[in-house]
Amino acid sequence: MRVLRVTAPLLVIAALAFAASSAQADVCQPAGAKLLKSTSKATVYKLRSGDDRIYYGCLRSSGLQTHLATQKGPGSYVELVRLRGHFVAFKDNTGEREWIKAFNLATGRHVKRYPGPDGVPEDLVVGRSGRLAWMTFYKTRTLYWSSFTTPPHKLVSDGSRYGESCFGPWAPPCIKPGSLHLTGRHHDREIAWFDGKTRYFVIP
Repeated sequence: MRVLRVTAPLLVIAALAFAASSAQADVCQPAGAKLLKSTSKATVYKLRSGDDRIYYGCLRSSGLQTHLATQKGPGSYVELVRLRGHFVAFKDNTGEREWIKAFNLATGRHVKRYPGPDGVPEDLVVGRSGRLAWMTFYKTRTLYWSSFTTPPHKLVSDGSRYGESCFGPWAPPCIKPGSLHLTGRHHDREIAWFDGKTRYFVIP
């Protein structure tokens, strides 16, 4: 019967590897932080510093930290935080106006997009390639798409699509709130939504 012998150097290497992975996990979820999103690749968390709320993204493979936003008062906010792969996106109103912001946690590159004149963003998705889509709502719902290299494009609107208001006894179906999602197809670039039937669009 063969006996497996583990030498002291191997034990030391294993202990160091475990310590490194534990330390890295702590970096991506530090003490006192509120974890907002977490995947196998990255985390998004919030820290408090006095009255400020500071948002960070962290890449698990390297422990690289990226500052995302800082709230400095009751009138500022970060909402709709989305994390997919090493891309994070969110609705940000920490300045004078509202933006859709997206970050590549692997490179530090980031973009901000004006959500459009058709209302307030109420839903948002980000793909593993950094493609974005969001839904705004005022009197009707409108969908937009963008990427890190492409400005926002209006995709479809309840009102403009059907040539009439989304409300009233003869109005066609509205886009269902919360129905915007990524299908995972077409290299994670296909979005879908529901307005009486499921619609699909592949973000270029």
